[in-house]
Amino acid sequence: MTVHPQPVYNLPTPDGSTPITMTPSAYMPGEAIYAEIRSQPEAWEHLLAQLASRRSDIQAFFEGVQAVVFGGCGSGLNAALYAARLFQSQAGIAALAAPAADLTLFPESLIPRTREVRVVLFSRSGRTTEVVEALDQLQTRGIQVLGITCTRDSPLAEGADATLLLEHVTEEAITTTRSFTGMVLAAQCVCGLAAGQEEVFDELQRLPDILRSQMALCEEQARELGEQQAWERVAFVANGPSYGLARECQLKIMETCRLEAQAYPLMDFRHGPQATISEDTLLVVLSARRGRGKEIHFAEDMRDLGARIWVIGSEVSAAFPMADHLLDTESLVQDEHMGPLYLPPVHFLAYYRAMKMGLDPDRPANLSYWIETSH
Repeated sequence: MTVHPQPVYNLPTPDGSTPITMTPSAYMPGEAIYAEIRSQPEAWEHLLAQLASRRSDIQAFFEGVQAVVFGGCGSGLNAALYAARLFQSQAGIAALAAPAADLTLFPESLIPRTREVRVVLFSRSGRTTEVVEALDQLQTRGIQVLGITCTRDSPLAEGADATLLLEHVTEEAITTTRSFTGMVLAAQCVCGLAAGQEEVFDELQRLPDILRSQMALCEEQARELGEQQAWERVAFVANGPSYGLARECQLKIMETCRLEAQAYPLMDFRHGPQATISEDTLLVVLSARRGRGKEIHFAEDMRDLGARIWVIGSEVSAAFPMADHLLDTESLVQDEHMGPLYLPPVHFLAYYRAMKMGLDPDRPANLSYWIETSH
């Protein structure tokens, strides 16, 4: 395995300026990820404008398609899990998600033989070994690939049949924050356009201002929770497409804080994982309007078992009186467009917990900016 440190990018920041490269002596632990978390509203605005300019290309890529496979590794796989569920829900076209390695090792279990199929690969670096190998094998078979990446001069960006380049959300930190929410936004645009819903941009363009208005509250709650010693493990639960987002939240805590973390579909948490609930558990509910009644009963039961409850969602303030903490986006966007708003509070949680523990959330242990293997 080859270790790749954070690269220095000569790319525009969200406001269009050239980033200033810090010298090692000036570096402070966590400063890159903190700036990247807070920059997300501006980054989203620039990214949405870019994606809107590509709408005809996106629609053309999916014309006549009968099945779609989404793939990636790590955060890229979590984006794929979210995208596949959303794509099938909105476009009514069969879609599934898989680790990029499975597209190489077990393609017959994923690629339909009798359908017009497209594959979408997510990779921040565009260089991850499994993603590049999957790209090569898929193109050998004549299957068209859409690459979604932050890196222009990468094998994925240069080799895919079509590419969505998300340079405005690239990062210095190893830990993915705004690049992941950027991938989620790209997935939402892809799903909406494939479904013939060009109005998707009208809805998504509201998200930057919603996050901007909630940023101080996001940080305040996350800091309070992150600096508490009352919890030592965390579980994230969500329904529907948001399960992929719960997995990303789990990954942030595991990477930055090296703590035990879980992610499950909300109702499935009852079937075994709830045995782990105790007074040192923080349970985070990524709440949606659909299934709200089940969420409420679930949160009540978990609170009775001793868990500390943090609910993140829209119009949750009155619905969850049992919660220890509530982060209400107070937004009227539809559930299927809420996705990016769930992540920044958890980004702050991971940041503050890691800093409290004396860890550097920019540079998690044993990880590098991308993974390249030779075997």
